[in-house]
Amino acid sequence: MRTKIKLYLKKKSGSVLILAVLSVVILFALGLGLLSIAYGVRNRATKLKNEVVAMLAAEAGYEQAIFWMGQQQDMLSALQEQASGLNDTLSFPGATCDYEIELFTFVDFRPVYRILSTGHSGVFNRTVDVYVIQAISGWDMGLCRVPLGKNKTTPVYFVDDEIIDMPVYINDLKDSPDNRDIYIDGEPQFLNRVGMGESRYTDNDYDKYMSVMDLFESGIYFDQPDCKITDEATIQSKLNRFKNSTKSEYRFTPAAGSEITNPHPAVQLEFFVENGVGKVRITNNCTVRGYQRNSDDNTLDFKIKPDTDGEEYQRYLRLSFYA
Repeated sequence: MRTKIKLYLKKKSGSVLILAVLSVVILFALGLGLLSIAYGVRNRATKLKNEVVAMLAAEAGYEQAIFWMGQQQDMLSALQEQASGLNDTLSFPGATCDYEIELFTFVDFRPVYRILSTGHSGVFNRTVDVYVIQAISGWDMGLCRVPLGKNKTTPVYFVDDEIIDMPVYINDLKDSPDNRDIYIDGEPQFLNRVGMGESRYTDNDYDKYMSVMDLFESGIYFDQPDCKITDEATIQSKLNRFKNSTKSEYRFTPAAGSEITNPHPAVQLEFFVENGVGKVRITNNCTVRGYQRNSDDNTLDFKIKPDTDGEEYQRYLRLSFYA
């Protein structure tokens, strides 16, 4: 009887040992599985984070490129001169990006630019590739007014039956009281988009444009940054670009003679027909005489006075005849 009990206890102890070993093995396997899952989740989270950060870095590069373009006096001149900022590298915590700006093509009269920005984070690279076009370009008026004297201006009206089939841009007049900065008499039709520097609403939330909104078929954009049509440095930059894009033999530098009063340097274009072929002859170093009216009230021939930020005007010396 004792022998049977011993055998039974021995078998039971062996079974317990086997169960204990199996339990340890199972728990070990479960532990490894949980560790593997945790590592996989963490690895995937890290990869996802790096992927998102790379994309955010690329988008930040694009935003920086757009901001830089908005600071330029003339984008085409900046491209021609390879200005600093056309391409750059930005650094962020855990990421970097490289961007570059180039001229892609023209759509009618508008240049189309390409911005390519690539963000880097870990092993991930993400790219933002965008083609951008200036929203408002074309007839940049500066103000919808013309000078009447040194500091006086008068409105210029768009009138009934006029059809304006080009973009128009008008800077903020900053007038007080705050009225519409585009002057309309009747129902002209604006077929292209119109940009305004001013807000649609006054400080008292009065809608200045409600009665004319149906005249703008392609929309009207408010609160836009001022165009630089009256900025002297911008104008000079564009003139330099035009000059530097012209063949050297046609880069005339006219000089005025001193034999007449108020001499102005000029070039002369002479159109003629020779043997049935229309031709043009360009003569450099012509002299044109100018004269000036005695009173601001007798002329509309004004120009912006230099170094006044486009806020003061002076009379032209009007051109009269060739010497």
